Amino acid sequence: MSVEILKVKDFYLQFILKNSDISIANAIRRILISEIPTMAIDVVTFEINSTIQQDEFLAHRLGLVPLVSNNEQFVETKDCNCPNGCPKCIVKLTCDVNYAEKAKLQGLTDNQPVYLTSMDIHSDNNSGIRPVVYKNCPHGIQIAKLNPGQCIKFKATAKLGKGKYHAKWAPLSIATFVPSENNSHVFTMETNGSLTALDALKKALDILYEKLNQINPNLNFE
Repeated sequence: MSVEILKVKDFYLQFILKNSDISIANAIRRILISEIPTMAIDVVTFEINSTIQQDEFLAHRLGLVPLVSNNEQFVETKDCNCPNGCPKCIVKLTCDVNYAEKAKLQGLTDNQPVYLTSMDIHSDNNSGIRPVVYKNCPHGIQIAKLNPGQCIKFKATAKLGKGKYHAKWAPLSIATFVPSENNSHVFTMETNGSLTALDALKKALDILYEKLNQINPNLNFE
């Protein structure tokens, strides 16, 4: 089995999986979607929310904000020996946004609305975690609208997880393949920005190797 890269960008990758049974191709696709660990906001505690959006709705949207991080430095909470969370398994985030300050920073007048965005979420330590910034959305993902007099303040906890637990931990937005000639399969994949497409593929192949090695430790898989 071998991989030939056809097209690669930061978050997009197209490649040919050669000399592979369709079962292996589908295993890679499923691993890409559900087995690669990423960080995502899991718990949100609101101190102030004077917008019209309910806390539960905002917490759901916050959980779906892709986070960039070095996932190798974290472990899942279920695999950590700490009793209530530690820097090895959780990252604490904060956000404190009010209309007056943000409107002033943006130079807005006439009671124009402002927006809470992913750029307003900050890590309170040196974890390196930050929300994804897209080229076509440099000011961050819009989460909630604030009108004059409104504010949002919350604390959140990000944890390591996998797409098979919840979609917020799934790193890919697209993962498809089409069978081709001579036991080959053309893959198209795109991540949500939490990691590059090439890194996602490498991690998926590593996970596949580990799973196959559990079945046959003498397997030569390169």
